[in-house]
Amino acid sequence: MRNEKVDILRFIGLSMIIFAHVDPPGILFQLRNFDVPLMILVSAMSFSISYKTNEPYQSYVWKRIKRLVFPVWIFLSFYFLALWVFDPGNQELASNTVITSYALLEGIGYVWVIRVFLLVALISPFVFSWHQNTANESKYYGALTAGFLLYELIRYFAIPYIWQGAGEIISAILLYVIPYGMLFAIGLRMANAAKNQLYVIAAVSLGVFVITGMALSLINGEFIPTQSLK
Repeated sequence: MRNEKVDILRFIGLSMIIFAHVDPPGILFQLRNFDVPLMILVSAMSFSISYKTNEPYQSYVWKRIKRLVFPVWIFLSFYFLALWVFDPGNQELASNTVITSYALLEGIGYVWVIRVFLLVALISPFVFSWHQNTANESKYYGALTAGFLLYELIRYFAIPYIWQGAGEIISAILLYVIPYGMLFAIGLRMANAAKNQLYVIAAVSLGVFVITGMALSLINGEFIPTQSLK
């Protein structure tokens, strides 16, 4: 079943992702920073409409891997082959770059967003189950708020240990799946939310954004773009 509003939001999100990679002016680059978060919200809305609760988890995961990962691997294979033929001295042919590209880590860049979509997809059925079994809005958003604050606290103290080795690999998973998973949970609720609920979500989100921006400016003595901490 198609939902025109979801389709429009998906078009906006994808357009902003493409726009981000055509080197737009600074202010426009800053303004389009909602692209990936919007796509997570859209994924949640689509998921709430199309997900079949009786589908085996293994089957669901395999479908997501085929849809998300295999096309990227095919593209990377042609990309690296073309580099090897036409520009064999290119630095992107370094073994570490090739391996981390296929692993959806840093690599050639850009592949991180597929890692986000895949990680969120893996936990989506569990988040959806919690969403269905938690009717009370206060409990639902209260749990998300508490989870977010706990996540930020742990992340703050873990920063010195996540830049190399096993910590870097773990952070490439947890520091993405947890916050984007929470965003997915909000998107599930938004799919059928009343207008007044959407207004509250928008107001709270704007408030958190402004307060965080002001706090970062005071701490650092300068404006910190959202892109820096995306």
